[in-house]
Amino acid sequence: MLKGITWGEYLAVMSALLAGYYLIVGLLYYAPKLGSRLQGLDRMIRPKDMDLGTKKILPVVKDKTEAGPDRGITAPGNSTGQELVDLSYQLSTVVLEVISRAAACHFPRQELIMALQSRMGQYQILAGTEFRTAIDHLIKSQCERICSICLNEGEINMLWKGRADGAIA
Repeated sequence: MLKGITWGEYLAVMSALLAGYYLIVGLLYYAPKLGSRLQGLDRMIRPKDMDLGTKKILPVVKDKTEAGPDRGITAPGNSTGQELVDLSYQLSTVVLEVISRAAACHFPRQELIMALQSRMGQYQILAGTEFRTAIDHLIKSQCERICSICLNEGEINMLWKGRADGAIA
């Protein structure tokens, strides 16, 4: 049965089947990106190593009248909802910088905790808001992913206490 097939025919059929397979897999996997590039919609530049992961969780407040518990944002003191959104974004950026530096310098667990704790001291206003849950999740997931250090709930709660001397690591 196989004596009637030449190597040339075999290679031609296998090449066509392999090309078809990769074409189908490529279209299924990259279809959204390919479609947006063809339409010219994919013009947004994203940082390569920054995965905030909380951007979908954080609510967007357009004006000061939208802040409040009925809108999903608790504004303690005189802080507006937009200020809290900005602070939470800044804190998430700071957290990612500290974790990345800790991974590059091979910080042990205690040094990572101390570095995060000292940098989070100026963001204490966020400790009593709904943003804390998202930031806690960011810290826990990125420490595990980047540093391979699993922080427990007690250690994450300790981060929010800050350092009394206000030193920055």
